[in-house]
Amino acid sequence: VNADDETVLAALLHDIGQFCSAKEMHRMIVGDMDDAGSEGLPQNPGAKTGQSVGIMGHEKLGAEYLRRLGFSSKVCNLVESHVVAKRYLTAIDQKYYESLSNASKLSLKFQGGPFSPEDAAAFETDPLFKEKVQLRKWDDASKVVDLQTPGLDAYRAMAIKHLGRRI
Repeated sequence: VNADDETVLAALLHDIGQFCSAKEMHRMIVGDMDDAGSEGLPQNPGAKTGQSVGIMGHEKLGAEYLRRLGFSSKVCNLVESHVVAKRYLTAIDQKYYESLSNASKLSLKFQGGPFSPEDAAAFETDPLFKEKVQLRKWDDASKVVDLQTPGLDAYRAMAIKHLGRRI
């Protein structure tokens, strides 16, 4: 992979908001929860249809979670943008849209749908535009069943080095 460590770490961690406990992230971000329980926390909007489309806002929750752990703004910005990059790619490339799974197409509706031409043009001016699109394409490519990839230990030193610089 021809990418810097921050981009690789963002690719590795981009869906962390799907896996962290929403209650724990809420507690970490805004403090101890009151008796209201999990009201207001992100939910799976596809649950009513019986199809999981993931946790709404998981990209924002994941980015904030990583920010609180000490990851760089670049890592967090890339994590936060992988849904936006999907909206961009579906706006500019019909074949990309057609390649999405049914669950991804459904989640796209809840995520705001494809960008307008104006939003797509604005996204192209983002300083991290290329990295954001690349991360999204890696995300899509990783959904191959039985794809052989390095284990998490292969990234341990990279993550420790990254976090160590932030102290």
